[in-house]
Amino acid sequence: MDSKSHVEFALRLLPSGMEAAALTSLFPQIDRRPATLHRNYAHHLTKVRCLSRMGWSALKTDLEIKTRGDLPSETEKDYVKGRFKEEEARIRAYLDIELPSVIDEEFLAGAEMAYVSHLYLDTFNQPVQAFTPARSVVSGQFELWDRVGDFRYRLYVEGVVEDLRREWLRSSIWQKKFSVAEITHAMVVRLAQLAGKNETSFIDEALVRADFKDLNTVSSSSAVAWLQDLEYELFSLHIRYLG
Repeated sequence: MDSKSHVEFALRLLPSGMEAAALTSLFPQIDRRPATLHRNYAHHLTKVRCLSRMGWSALKTDLEIKTRGDLPSETEKDYVKGRFKEEEARIRAYLDIELPSVIDEEFLAGAEMAYVSHLYLDTFNQPVQAFTPARSVVSGQFELWDRVGDFRYRLYVEGVVEDLRREWLRSSIWQKKFSVAEITHAMVVRLAQLAGKNETSFIDEALVRADFKDLNTVSSSSAVAWLQDLEYELFSLHIRYLG
């Protein structure tokens, strides 16, 4: 889905009062430049906690945000900081909202969830390497792509995504709500399942590598079922508009 879809999706997942965190759903897009890094640098679960904090440090320069996770070199840190500076205006343009005066761990957990929501929703666009560098498996809506074929020009250039998104956001499915921890865990589970990896050991390992080990005790079966229902709705809309 496109950038507006990412932000709208995150908004509907976040608790009331945490709407600004939806901007984090666009943080993975810092790897659009250079093009050789697009979807191959910031679209990994292991980068979520580090880049969420670095991104909000860039947006809120008056606040000291403790980094969780780190990048291996000063050169790489300079790249990330520079890309957030270049993308800041574009990112903020997608949500006309005042940035929070306080960014605490609760807000950052919501921001991390919004970041993961980008990786999850991207499974409708192209294969996502969410588990790199530990595993090279890719997550994607492969059955959908087999059905609709070469759909991306029609969806994004011809603008079919506008009507598709509008109908999707009117769905009654959004009445159901989950905690930040539940939906974050559930999206990691679905990313694994969409890569053909449903083993608990694989998911637990992925959570640990992403420094999400605090989510290992979260029960997300209801949230996973809800995501599957959401995918079915979005699958059906793609078939209707593009099939």
